[in-house]
Amino acid sequence: MDRTLQYMAYADDVVLIARNKRALEEGFNQLEIGSQNTGLTINANKTKYMFNSRIDGQENERQLVMGNSIFERVDEFKYLGAMITHRNEVQVDIKAKLSAGNRCYYAMKHFLNSRLITRKVKIQVYITVIRPVVLYGAETWVPTQKDEALLNVWERKILRKIYGPIFSNGEWRIRTNQELRELFGNPDIVSEIKVRRLSWLGHLERMSDSRSAKKVHRMNPGGRRLKGRPRMRWIDDIENDLKEMGIRGWRRKVQDRDEWRGILRKAKTLNGL
Repeated sequence: MDRTLQYMAYADDVVLIARNKRALEEGFNQLEIGSQNTGLTINANKTKYMFNSRIDGQENERQLVMGNSIFERVDEFKYLGAMITHRNEVQVDIKAKLSAGNRCYYAMKHFLNSRLITRKVKIQVYITVIRPVVLYGAETWVPTQKDEALLNVWERKILRKIYGPIFSNGEWRIRTNQELRELFGNPDIVSEIKVRRLSWLGHLERMSDSRSAKKVHRMNPGGRRLKGRPRMRWIDDIENDLKEMGIRGWRRKVQDRDEWRGILRKAKTLNGL
């Protein structure tokens, strides 16, 4: 396959990724012909295009014309539950997941406010039902300190609703962050994200080289990085976590499933990794 064109497909959710307009047109023509041969058609109203760049002001065309089809340009779209933006901003995906987590919480608010349900059961519901909504796809995130603070604030809000206020010195007050950590007794949401990333790293490294995910993981996109401080890469952020844990030679250890499971168990005990 031409390196200037890549496909991503899950059922009828198809994405064409091209380095230039010519390659995109060729890929679209191939997709259109293949669809017609199987009795399918491309819905032009639901099909959008996006130009990815960290430099503002490029490719100002708001529409893309290919054959008899006209596609609207967008700056972001949702693909398989993840928000993709034209500047690769993970913050947009995190905020979208937090909004989804809020909707999930309010849908279950009557259950979580019930006095007939123990706190232990409510916490289990939070861990198994509500928090996974926010953590969907978090294995690929590279959150900034601001993003981590946003996630922790959201989780503490939910925990304060579950545990309720405390009566102290003759008055009711909300529980402190330390009190919530002691009551919760589980890794906070940011630590859980870092554990999931380590787990996904293990899967990636043990995959065969023919797998698409492994190819993307090892791929060098080429081009030049912009001036100034570069963004933190996914693998660099994970390596920093491993250094904080005192793990050395992770590329060798990751090939041993049992040893890597031990590292994951260690990471789960390091709340605030």
